[in-house]
Amino acid sequence: MDKFDLLEKIEQQLFADLGNHIDELQSHYLSIQTFEKEQEQLAATLFSFIEMQAPILKIFFSAHGRAGFHLRFRAAFMEKVRVNLEKNESFTANLTVPMEYFLSFITSAFLGLIEQWIQNGLDKTPEEMTRLYIDIISFIKRNTEATN
Repeated sequence: MDKFDLLEKIEQQLFADLGNHIDELQSHYLSIQTFEKEQEQLAATLFSFIEMQAPILKIFFSAHGRAGFHLRFRAAFMEKVRVNLEKNESFTANLTVPMEYFLSFITSAFLGLIEQWIQNGLDKTPEEMTRLYIDIISFIKRNTEATN
């Protein structure tokens, strides 16, 4: 209809594609026993997806992008993560914090990495970003365990 309708359709397709990537990964998790390995595979696939979508994301995340894109992107990402985590009964049974806070932390941290990566002009490969993400999670885990 007009340029605003086109932008909305592009955004909706981006969110749908992101969700499809997460769903596809979830279907492969059945044979994997550790949450850490799931996180690594999820991160690797998502960073590859982000790299493919970088031209659009650069525009949407910029000051000239659609108002509220960051919030809609975060909400779409959070909902997909929630749905897939709730399928993992052992994970939800062992979660010691409220799911909403866990989801907020995980999605905000991951999206922060994505935004920084885009701002840096995709200066790292998806594999390097996955390693960076896993190293950060491991660092937090080690330091949390050390203080307990």
